[in-house]
Amino acid sequence: VALMCSIPLYAEGTNEKLLQEELASQGDERLPRSILFFRYLHTLGGELDLRRYEVVDEYLAQAPASLLGFPMQQSTRYVRSDTLKLFPAQAEGQAGIPRGEQIDYFSFAYMEDVEAHIELLAGNLPSRHPDPDGVVEVLVTEDTAREYAFKVGESFVTVAEEDIQIPVRIVGIWQAKDPEEMYWFYAPRSFNGAFVVSRETYFGTLVPRLPEALNNCVWHLLFNP
Repeated sequence: VALMCSIPLYAEGTNEKLLQEELASQGDERLPRSILFFRYLHTLGGELDLRRYEVVDEYLAQAPASLLGFPMQQSTRYVRSDTLKLFPAQAEGQAGIPRGEQIDYFSFAYMEDVEAHIELLAGNLPSRHPDPDGVVEVLVTEDTAREYAFKVGESFVTVAEEDIQIPVRIVGIWQAKDPEEMYWFYAPRSFNGAFVVSRETYFGTLVPRLPEALNNCVWHLLFNP
């Protein structure tokens, strides 16, 4: 009986060793044993309000590690809004819908711990505190800044459904430190056309004002037993 049990165990151990050697030879030593990827899309899942988001977020912060039986190596939350129209900033004292030519469509995004994985090429990180004038401080990618000739300090206004207006100011231009690291489950280039903001701004300012702020929500969990 002992011999019969040891053969499959030895074979399994040998296969595991060969797999790890093969991954290492291909430069994938950073690859974790397990990845869980949870994604909510407004177009597929219906309405998601902040209360429901927080329930899911709290569950995914604890339950997977307990169920799998080994600790979580990394947990990354990502949230992105629906697209909004982007216009030049209005003149001081001007009210109503912006009258200038629309620049393009942009969205707001938040990615947990992004500041540790990017290099600022100009400017600084967005403030975690609300602006007294209601202006949202944002980061843009280097490619976005180049395409639209954006500069640090420039202001714009975004317009959502029902003519909801969110003024923004570019405070920094960024690029990924290492676009190939496991943190970037969405390639850094996917942030072209996105205004990256702090968590406090996203959930404290944008979610209460934008009907589809929780348009695309992702929980990316890495485990390495």
